[in-house]
Amino acid sequence: MYYTKIMTFIIAIQLHDSIIVAADTKKAIQQEDQSISLCSDPISKLHIWKNGIITGTGDYQLISRTIEIFEKVACSQLNYLPECLRVSRQFREREVSTPFSQIEQTKLLCSSYIEQGVQLYKVEQSDLSQPYYLVPFEVKDINVWLVDLSIEPILSDIQSLYNNLKNYANFSNPLDWVNYYASQIAPIFKKHSQKDLMMSPSFDLFCQTSKQSLYGHISNRPNSANSFSEIIPNPILGLLPVS
Repeated sequence: MYYTKIMTFIIAIQLHDSIIVAADTKKAIQQEDQSISLCSDPISKLHIWKNGIITGTGDYQLISRTIEIFEKVACSQLNYLPECLRVSRQFREREVSTPFSQIEQTKLLCSSYIEQGVQLYKVEQSDLSQPYYLVPFEVKDINVWLVDLSIEPILSDIQSLYNNLKNYANFSNPLDWVNYYASQIAPIFKKHSQKDLMMSPSFDLFCQTSKQSLYGHISNRPNSANSFSEIIPNPILGLLPVS
């Protein structure tokens, strides 16, 4: 048996009126002997659901099954997402023959519309003996999830990103808003990928406001074009998607 690991590098930002989430696209396969092979084919780690995105780090099969149960059994009710992860983990642990740390370490990140706008949440445990719980991000909160915890080379870039946070309302149009954050996040991914082979320099970028969501892929290569599309408009407002 093998395990697809989500050795994800994620940057998630909660603003007053919007959220930004960036995730790399590297896929790794861990064999039963604990050896790891990296796949050349990219993998999208941002799952679109009706109110935003769900992503995570850890065991890919566990994350995928959690999302499936969340949508099909829990009817996409956000308060049930921790329970979906708990149930999915029990199924997954029965499938594997040996203890697998990636299952224990799996945690989720998701976004959803709220009355005040849009909100980021984490689904995690305080320790392995505790239940999973849903934790909202604070405004101006930046979370960085990564495998290689040595972040000194990118620490100044992350600090600069934090110091220059701007709300969506500060921009005259969505494209300027997306480009503003893409231009600051791209060097972080490129720099850390040179040190951490378990992540890719390219990344998917998801930007969400109370009225719209924009999704695109940043190749992080010179002279390469990036494109974004509007998706999952706020169902409360009844907006139509734009192709």
